[in-house]
Amino acid sequence: MASAPSVMTGRSGAERTSPAAPRAVPGSVQEVLEQAASTVERVDPPPTPHAGQWIYEKKLSASPGGWPKSAAAPPEAEPEPQEHWARYADPRFENGKEGDDRSMRERLRFLDELPDNPAAVLKKVRAYYPSGKGDHESEGEHDMRALSVLLESQPIPPQALAKLYRALAAVPGAEVTDHLVRDLAGRDALAVGHDEKGQKVRREILIDPHTYQYLGDRWIIVKDYKESFPGVGDTPDRPWKAGDLMFQNALLATGVVDHEGDRP
Repeated sequence: MASAPSVMTGRSGAERTSPAAPRAVPGSVQEVLEQAASTVERVDPPPTPHAGQWIYEKKLSASPGGWPKSAAAPPEAEPEPQEHWARYADPRFENGKEGDDRSMRERLRFLDELPDNPAAVLKKVRAYYPSGKGDHESEGEHDMRALSVLLESQPIPPQALAKLYRALAAVPGAEVTDHLVRDLAGRDALAVGHDEKGQKVRREILIDPHTYQYLGDRWIIVKDYKESFPGVGDTPDRPWKAGDLMFQNALLATGVVDHEGDRP
């Protein structure tokens, strides 16, 4: 039997309908995310899982697929929801040798200890998920990557979620799209990303505009460019156009269950 479920639902990619005219999002990124933070921090916290339980996740993901495209290749199928179970307290990721692959128990403990100051939160988050060797990501890109990982923590305490939203508003170049977007599951979403000089791809965090719960993320092309594949035979450059979606992830449901294979 499942214990302490926390479920989010949404339509699958196959059920998407043609989007209506986009609805405006009033306010700055600071105003929007402060509203989000003040809303979620009033939610009752979920029960804390215990060792032996599992974290259930149902997700929808999509990417443009391999390159180059073959004229003889069949059309790409609509993305199908994927289910995943992870141990809440997995000893393989709690032995000091796991690097960035931390158990959910470790992630939730980290979230419980976040400070109140958004700048201090960002400093701790950058240290918890540092840039890799030779990685040339900017500070804003680093922040968005690390926050995206932490926002997927389940079951995330409301106070921690509020602190992450306030920290998101403090990311260098943070901005909210001035209209609601549709996520991969066809749901309305606030899109929060960051803008900086020379940027080609922007990671956006997607948030429910009513409950302010985390919905997923996406990578959107913001500047035309060609992606090269050095050392990969005769693979031609891949053209990308502004507005193209590189990756999309939609969180459909999560929960805490007692056994692998259980659903909330």
